[in-house]
Parts: sequence; structure tokens; C-alpha cells
Amino acid sequence: SMLRSSRRVRSAGFGLVALAFLSAFANHAGAQPNPIIFDGNLVWNNGPGGNTQWLGGIAAGTCLAGLDDSTKFIATVQYINNSVADPLLSGAISNITSPNWRPAAGSPAFCGNAGHGKAVNTPVDGFFTRVPWVGAMGPTEQDWTAGWTYYSLDGAGRTDLQPGRPLTILANQNLYSNRAFSADSNYLVRGQLRVKSEATLTIPPGVVIFEETATAGTIVIERGAKIQAVGTAANPIIITSDQAPGSQVPGGGGGIFIHGRAKINAANSCAGDSAASEGGVVGFYGGNDDLDNSGTLRYVRVEFAGVLVAPANEANSVTLNGVGSGTTIDHVQAHRGLDDLFEFFGGTAQAKYLVGTYGDDDGFDWQMGYRGKAQFVAIRQLAIQTGAERGIEADNNEFSNDTEVCSGRSNPTLSNFTLIGDNRTGAGFAGVRSGIVLRRGTGGTVLNSIITEWKTAALDIQGTSTFTNHCTDRAFAVAPGIFCAAGTAGVPELQGRVFVAQGFPNPFRKNVAIRFALSRPGAVEVDIYSADGRHVKRLASGPFGAGEHVVNWNTERSLVSGVYFYKVRAAGEESTGKLIRME
Repeated sequence: SMLRSSRRVRSAGFGLVALAFLSAFANHAGAQPNPIIFDGNLVWNNGPGGNTQWLGGIAAGTCLAGLDDSTKFIATVQYINNSVADPLLSGAISNITSPNWRPAAGSPAFCGNAGHGKAVNTPVDGFFTRVPWVGAMGPTEQDWTAGWTYYSLDGAGRTDLQPGRPLTILANQNLYSNRAFSADSNYLVRGQLRVKSEATLTIPPGVVIFEETATAGTIVIERGAKIQAVGTAANPIIITSDQAPGSQVPGGGGGIFIHGRAKINAANSCAGDSAASEGGVVGFYGGNDDLDNSGTLRYVRVEFAGVLVAPANEANSVTLNGVGSGTTIDHVQAHRGLDDLFEFFGGTAQAKYLVGTYGDDDGFDWQMGYRGKAQFVAIRQLAIQTGAERGIEADNNEFSNDTEVCSGRSNPTLSNFTLIGDNRTGAGFAGVRSGIVLRRGTGGTVLNSIITEWKTAALDIQGTSTFTNHCTDRAFAVAPGIFCAAGTAGVPELQGRVFVAQGFPNPFRKNVAIRFALSRPGAVEVDIYSADGRHVKRLASGPFGAGEHVVNWNTERSLVSGVYFYKVRAAGEESTGKLIRME
């Protein structure tokens, strides 16, 4: 994080891989829903035991009290759709300067192939794309990283910076009105380039923006301002350091900060006050508009960032503070940053097609109530970076782990990530730890992803607040259900599986909501039975569309207290659960 929290705070123990981590989509009384769901994922060659210690000894259905940072692992087997198998990603692991993110033919990451060959349902919400593969890239679709990404460790021999263009110097400029950069010029940011509220900065394809290392050159988009940085695959927008090619190193620029008005879980933020990013040096963020629009980043590359913006604070490459879901973020690379590559402080930002490479801290980081979404993300860390740690590092709030003020807990949904570490050991290979670290009370959902080659673990759950949050919500679990099953490689079988959450609230007094979801439309029946098997009531019978549904049971006063069961039938499947009625 910008506060270097990942380096200042160390856990006493690290988790081994959790095969499956059960939690909730449904609320529990008086709090936000905070699921930790890990399903449909493919893990390989992580931790000191390689593939021998990936599932540890907490029994299925158990949630132990008193778990804390000294806990070595936590694993359950309620979700059976994770697998341990080689994803066949040697082209990304061995080739640093031109990685191939597509697994080789026959990979268990592709639907129908042996070893895994399955993906779980993603939410039907207009953002996620349902695809028949696991990881950031499938077997046959166009390589979405081609043409605009960059992987050199020091910029040697590069020819993409257009040195013959005129150079415009922007020295500590505040933009109070709209400005459009010229497509035939380069720009040097000296100090801070700040786009003020109500102004829009437009950057056309192919523009190169140098950030001056000596003055911590940084681009700041303030609350209420917009950036329209829209490149193309052939002509990406490049934000890089002014260091000479061949001598470019992490820490050469401040990257880009975008401040929005979406909710964060800092005190009073929804009331109009807001959090100060980097001690106030680069402005304030947060508000009460989760749909806030800060503009567009498309085909943008941010390189060699991470200069000191304030004492003891290093900038990330791409920092999204309270950014709302109205903002468009796709095809963005963060490369060789000195701190985190992508970091989300609260908000609801949604992103697709991200590449994070060779950073000196974490690849994808969140805290302060982040509740956004991301899909098709490739992260690679190298052990030659001494500070490189995790693919994902996640907090609810590092200062108040259990806070749910304003935004609620951090609880994003991620799908189709490829997280590649570097488990080489010996001289010169000090860095890189866990693929995913969930800590400090966060929730989160990780689906259909590849986690491989991490030194400590694929999934590491840390902290009393995180475990307590998990234990509280786990009774309201929703299993995502299978999207594609074994069969012809690359041809998914849509199964229309039903998956059911226990009623909320449970126990209940008068009214209870039964939640379920369908991967495709179909006939549904929802029935209630007494503990002795007597049919009590049919709550629903008829066609339901794809997506999540809620059926309410408003009980009569004459209904006696005790144990009841619901049964949901759909598409040849059925699921049951227990309800407890109290007087």
C-alpha cells in the first residue's frame, strides 16, 4: 500500500493453500455480508511442500474460535471445485521479457480437460463474462495482451518513447479547465500535475508522458475531475520515468492517482468528510456515490513508478482511491513499480484486462472497504525484486480491522486471475511470498483463477478479524455451482445447477428469506417441511430466470417454534437447508 503496510506488519505464520473457503452471500443481523469464497481455482507448486501440503487439517464444517495470526492454515472442503494440477504456463514462467499468458494445449485450465477442466459460475450482472476456462486467458481467443504491453526490466533498447517529438513540460500545474494533450507531442510531468474538480484531461493514443524522477513527477486526478486516457493496442498511452532507457528502475515516477466520490470505510466519509491520500499531499477521496465516474483508462501502461510522494510513503503505480463503478478501466498494465502495482482504497471500481508485472511489493491490493470487481487479470512477480511479496494482498481496513462504517467491509469479487510467483531460492532470490493474502477482516470472492509458483502458499488467511468474519458469515453459504464439466475439451456443458443459501435471518421469528441462484432459466419449486418430514408450505413453483433470487416465507403466528427444512428443486438438482423458528 502507499503506507507500506505490507512491509511494516508481518504475520507470525503463513497459511498453506486452502482448497476451499466457505462463507456467505446473505446478510447476518446487523452487519454487511462479508463472504470469503475461493472456488473453481487451479493451484500448483506453491508453498514449502510444493503440492503435498496444500490442504490442512481443519475438518469440513468446522469453524474454530480463537484463530489468529499464529494459525498456520485454515482449509475446508465444502467447495470441491478447486484442483491441484499443473496449468502448463511455462511460457509465462520461463520467458520474462515476452511472457505467454496462455496455458499450453491440454491444460487443466480449459473446460473439459483432465486435471481440472471446470469453471464455476460467475455472477450474472452485466460485468462478468462467463468463459469456459480458468485463468486470465483461454485456449483460442485473441491474445488480449498483444501489442500494448511491455516487460523489459530496465528499458534497454526500447524504441517506443518517440524521442523525436516536441516535449511539453508541465511543472506543478493545476488544470482548472479541460485540456487535451496533442497526439504528436511528448510530455514531462515535473512535480504534480493535478486535474482539479470539474476539469477533464484528455490523452489521445500514442502519447508518452515522462514523470520526472528528481521532482517525484505524479499525475493526480482529483475528486470531481476526469481523465479520458484512451489508447489502442497498436498505440498505447505510456506513463514512464524520465530515466534513460537501460537505466530505468522502480521508483522513477509517482504513477497515477485517481480520487473518486465512492464510499470508503473511513469515519465520516459518507457524511462529506473524506480520507486524505498520502497524508494529504495528493488530495482527498471518498464520498457517497458508488456510481461515481472518474473517466476512462484504456490501453494505458504505467512503468517504473513508486517515488516518494511524502516522507516514508511510496506511491503505487496505479492508485484508485474511492473510485466508483462508473469509471472505465480496461487494458491497463502496471510494470516494475517500487510499491504495489494496482491498489484500491475503498470504492467500487471495476476493471478488466489488467497486467501487473515485476513489482517490488504486491500486484493487486485493496483495503478501506473496496467492493469492486475485476476479471481477466495477469500478475507476475519476480524473486529478484527483494520487496516483491504477493499476487494479491487484501485488507478490510488496516487501522480498524472490523469497521463497517459507510461502505461496509472490503468485499470485492474477482474472476479469471492468473497469479504467478517465483519460488526460486538461493542467492539473489529473496522476494515473493504468497499468491493471495486475505487479512485484517476483509471479505472477498476469488473464482476461476490460477495460483502457481508462490514460495509460501497459494492462499493465506491471516488475522483474528478475518477468521471471526468468516465464522460469522459461513452459515449463509452459497456454492457457486459448476459452469462447465468434463467432456470435449473447450466445449462447456451448461448444467443449470442450483445453489442455495440458508435463510436469512436464521434463527428467525416471523419472516425468513431463502436465497438461491440459477446459471440458466428453469422451473423452480421451493417447499418447507417440518422436522418430522411433514410438508408445511410451497413457497414458489414456476419458471425463474438466470441469476440470484429471494423467496420469502412469512409465517403464521400459529406456527410452532422448532426446526424446519426448505428444499429447492431446479434443473434436475435439489438443495436443502435447515431453518430454526424462535418464539
